[in-house]
Amino acid sequence: MLFIRVKKYDDSDDLRTCLIPLADIANHVSITHEANIRTIGFISSSNLFLLETTDASCAVNDELCLNYNELSNWQLLLYYGFTIPNNPFDTVVIDLPSKKEQDTYEMEMKKMILMSMGEQQYGFNMEQEFNMTSKQIISDELMASMRLLVMTEQELNDYDISNLSKLLTTMVSIENERNVLSELENLFEEMKTVAYTTSLDDNVKRLNDEDTRLCDEER
Repeated sequence: MLFIRVKKYDDSDDLRTCLIPLADIANHVSITHEANIRTIGFISSSNLFLLETTDASCAVNDELCLNYNELSNWQLLLYYGFTIPNNPFDTVVIDLPSKKEQDTYEMEMKKMILMSMGEQQYGFNMEQEFNMTSKQIISDELMASMRLLVMTEQELNDYDISNLSKLLTTMVSIENERNVLSELENLFEEMKTVAYTTSLDDNVKRLNDEDTRLCDEER
């Protein structure tokens, strides 16, 4: 399996990130306990990369598999050049709208300050990630962040860092909750209507077409 890894390159004064082609003997499995080998790392004395077997059974002629960590498909594609069908760790990241038209400058600043203060402790964030295979696509953290973002001035006056955690479990008002769901619906609809120049079927067909496949020299 040939792929590319991102490595830090020590060039005396500067530390640079570069892509280095490597050849591996092991494929990836999503679940850690299914891996029959694991990486130990580079041994400086021999300059060799060390692998060792796990407690998982491994017989002669079995495929050697390791776990590259719990990565979503976009991470696997970026770091290793492949994706996994029905990946249990596949995620989607959505960017929340940063400003409502009716927000004053003071309202916008207070919302951003509360969002920042609630990020580490409660999971508030303008960038929300959710698991594709989870039964609960809309997380409590996503709902809480949206409740804060769509607040009116009167609603915002009732909240500070001392009661911010209430947004994880309690709606602000019926109207606020309606606005949250409306904004989320618009976000998800926009994701569905993204225009791509080619379809997945077109790309698969081209990948398997002998006339368009790259030769070794072109690669």
